[in-house]
Amino acid sequence: MQDKYNFFQYEESEGIRDRAIIDYAEKEGNVPFYLFDMEKVVGNIKAIRTLFGEKVKIAYAMKANPWIASGASEKSNFVEVCSEGELELCKKYGINGNKIVVDGVFKNQKFFELALGLNVKRISIDSKQQLQDFLRISFDGERPELLLRISSGNQFGMEEDEMIECIRMCQEEAVKVIGIHYYPGTYRQETAQIQRDLHKLMQWVEFCEGIPGWKLQVVEFGAGIGVPYFENETKTEYIAAIDKTVAFAKKLSEDYEVVYEAGRIIAASAGIYVTRIFAEKKRNGKRLLFCMGGSNHLVYHGGIMGIRTPVVRVLYKLQTSGRGEACMLCGSLCSEGDILARDCFSIGNDIQVGDYLAFFNTGAYTDSANFILSMELPAVLLYNREDYGKKQAFSLIRNSQPTYEFLYGREGEDAFVL
Repeated sequence: MQDKYNFFQYEESEGIRDRAIIDYAEKEGNVPFYLFDMEKVVGNIKAIRTLFGEKVKIAYAMKANPWIASGASEKSNFVEVCSEGELELCKKYGINGNKIVVDGVFKNQKFFELALGLNVKRISIDSKQQLQDFLRISFDGERPELLLRISSGNQFGMEEDEMIECIRMCQEEAVKVIGIHYYPGTYRQETAQIQRDLHKLMQWVEFCEGIPGWKLQVVEFGAGIGVPYFENETKTEYIAAIDKTVAFAKKLSEDYEVVYEAGRIIAASAGIYVTRIFAEKKRNGKRLLFCMGGSNHLVYHGGIMGIRTPVVRVLYKLQTSGRGEACMLCGSLCSEGDILARDCFSIGNDIQVGDYLAFFNTGAYTDSANFILSMELPAVLLYNREDYGKKQAFSLIRNSQPTYEFLYGREGEDAFVL
């Protein structure tokens, strides 16, 4: 019987995939690299949709992994987009505007105009000021439906008085406000925290029901549930957290259209980071293995500096025969903090320089903080104090660059075919 929570579970051993990884690495020499298993992505979405039931709609939170958004959009009801860069990627991927819901904190005129040009279905408004900016834009077509982002007590969204004022402003402009958007935080695993978050949302729903002259129709929310990343970490707490969320969403869907945002639980278990051992040392009798790449490529929530051991295996030795001696896995950065695992027992004692390692559960938020939300890379300037007042004291070394062009890839690149 298939585990209904298998979206938490990485696929450790898959012969055809593992052979393809080695073939690619040996032929192309392109190590390290990420591998995102689209069959796993699709399977995860199906499992999540089955769990929540037919009435609850699923929105893939694109910020978790923009590379899989095209495939994820085909199986989810919506794609949640939070930046101009993510909208540009949706445009390149050919994702229909009817499947796009726009959330996020920063929305300027250019962002709104791009969203309107793509005929996005819904836009979440974070504040009165943001609504005013939206209403100033002239648009001949039908405007998208609006959701009002409500506060969970953090820095995002509106409080009650601001929300009511926004509803009145929209009614005066004949703009549809159909519901609320709620997102309290990320990487939740304690059921007590989930319960507090959902209780706060229910208070908001009850408040909305008491607003005269307006009807709540749609509730879009995410619970930010985490995934088990590390060796010997069980799914128990995460399962309890999602069970509580599912029960809440199903109950709510009896009276409203409910859209559940899912990012990490769709993407995480579908990702593998492949690297290679290039050097070995010993320190105080402990084996140190050095990998190509490093902590600049791998970010595990709660696993800074290798204090907790991620799930890592030697390719072709994925099912370990037993517990090996502890070794330390280090990256190739010139930083003493570039440690991927301080005490790794899972790769056995016969590993050697040249072997390939597979790090699992690397499908969500593990690539680089620079690419979060597909936002621009910052500009780089040099400043010379002595030149101040004489000539230009600032020299632009690199202008800001849109990351969606990097994420989408270059036109004309050949695919690797086995």
